[in-house]
Amino acid sequence: MERINVTCRLAADDVAFLDKLADAMERDRSYLIKKAVAEYIALHRWQVDEVEKALADAEAGDVATDKQVKATFAELRGWKFAGSMEHCARFALPMPTLPWMIRGPHNERPPESRRQLHG
Repeated sequence: MERINVTCRLAADDVAFLDKLADAMERDRSYLIKKAVAEYIALHRWQVDEVEKALADAEAGDVATDKQVKATFAELRGWKFAGSMEHCARFALPMPTLPWMIRGPHNERPPESRRQLHG
């Protein structure tokens, strides 16, 4: 794979922290920057890929019908959210955002593997 030099300006505090972190990890600043960029790209690449797939599906006419969308929303209306605003307000809890906390009438408890991970 061809390598290309790229330059960018960073805040002095950030560079100082990078150097401190690099020293603690016995690595150099370039290693940490390359690793950070690679992780950022890996984290966000799937979004672009999925949007492109969805657009291709839409252009091919592979989309949900009105009837399918209405049926899905009707099913979702029956779901209870374990971390609903009312539940959190009543018990002064922070609003959870984890998708595994969504439970439906057919799934009153998280799947077994998630129950083990999250208690």
